[in-house]
Order: sequence, then C-alpha cells, then structure tokens
Amino acid sequence: MGDYMLSFAGLSMGRHTFRYRLDDAFFACFPEGDIRQADVTVDLTLERTERLMRLHFDFAGRFKTACDRCLNELDCPVAFQDEVIVRFTADTDGKEDEDNLWWVEEHRDKLDLSQYLYETVALQRPIQMFCPEDETGRSTCNAAVVERMGAPERTKPAGALSEDNLAVLRSLKN
Repeated sequence: MGDYMLSFAGLSMGRHTFRYRLDDAFFACFPEGDIRQADVTVDLTLERTERLMRLHFDFAGRFKTACDRCLNELDCPVAFQDEVIVRFTADTDGKEDEDNLWWVEEHRDKLDLSQYLYETVALQRPIQMFCPEDETGRSTCNAAVVERMGAPERTKPAGALSEDNLAVLRSLKN
C-alpha cells in the first residue's frame, strides 16, 4: 500500500500538505470490513519540528454499508477531523503508542498510514445501522428479507411507549 506511505525524509521544518483518496481499491485490502463503494478524501496537514510531527487529518466523503436488519445498502457520510502527534525518539522500548500519540524511532523516514486510515473511517460506521423510518415511523427495511430472517420489524421509534405501557402508567397515577 505504497500510496499511503507518508515519507517525511527530506521534508523541511514547517507545514506540508498531502491528499489521499480512499476508494474501493483501498478498502479491498481490508476484506474483513463492511465498507463498499467508498469515496473518501483525506487532506493531511503535517507540521514538522525537530522532535515531532503534528498530523492533522480532515476526512470527507461517503461509503456504502449494509443495514444490520435487512442487508439493504445504506449510504454512510464521513465528515470529521483527527489529529495525531508523532514523536521521534532514540528508542521506542517502553513507549507505547496511544490513540493520538505515536512514537517513531529517529532513523525511520516513513510511516504507513493505511491501517490508521482504514480503522478511522471504519469507526465512523454506527454500531447499529438500520434503514431509515418513513414519515409514519415505520421501518423502510426490506420486509421480505426481514420476514425470511425472522427478525421482528420495528414499527415504533426506539423508546416509544405502547398503549399497554401507557395504560399501566395511567393506573399507577390513580
């Protein structure tokens, strides 16, 4: 995945910009994922100093993923920013990377961003992704698939009280 290698050897101190495109070819390298028809642009601003690099990522685009209930294809927008600090050190022993802090040995001259880019976009998919509800609050999931799978189709918005629940609450009030 050479296109996603950040080569910082020879970069002068100061600000530098890079652009990466994450498409189907990129996500095909991660077959365990559920991302299809992706078109995500990542603008990276790198600020280099003598002892560290500040990487500011700006993600924008969209991808398709499956509804968790009926497997219909759904559009998932991507629009967020992230920042990572890369610190140079003589020895990385005892230093563990954190979410936004990476330790890199001084002699290294490039970083492979592919795993970071994949995981960061994949985490933008909601834990549960369902087809939207229509104006009456009914699911727009593929009813034939839901019925065949035996999954109950949700007809009321999450958290809505049924008439039975309301009757019990009213009796408690009296």
